[in-house]
Amino acid sequence: MSHSIIQFEIQGSDPEKLIPFYEQLFGWRFTRWSGVDYWMIELNAERNPDINGGMIRRMDAAPAANAPFCLCLHGPGRFSR
Repeated sequence: MSHSIIQFEIQGSDPEKLIPFYEQLFGWRFTRWSGVDYWMIELNAERNPDINGGMIRRMDAAPAANAPFCLCLHGPGRFSR
């Protein structure tokens, strides 16, 4: 069974420094929402037409280098991690 990525979010302590990195690496475009520390991420629409992304300023301390990672996959009637 395969699953497609439809949305992702990146948290960062200093988004203004991260944005140029992702722009150069992947060619993503960032648009800041007015009045909040949140940026919409536009991927290459031809290669990834159904994927949306966002970047938010981290509100807490950064996780430890060995912190667990959780990936949640959503589908009809399912939730897994």
